[in-house]
Amino acid sequence: MTTVTTLADLQREAWQLTAHCRGRNCGSARRMDLAALIVRFGPDHVFINDQKIPPLLVCKRCGHRGGSLTINV
Repeated sequence: MTTVTTLADLQREAWQLTAHCRGRNCGSARRMDLAALIVRFGPDHVFINDQKIPPLLVCKRCGHRGGSLTINV
């Protein structure tokens, strides 16, 4: 069984990270650019229970700041 905890692990396994808007009545979701996240946060950045990326998310649909992340296998 493979352990996937870092951004590099996600990229290696070809899994996706999706950002979800937490704005009221929005529900927008968008796939994140893993390569860009790795450049910004580093390949060893642990995304599980991450407190750095979600607050930086800004919804392109409603403008809400902050969100949540899910993994897509």
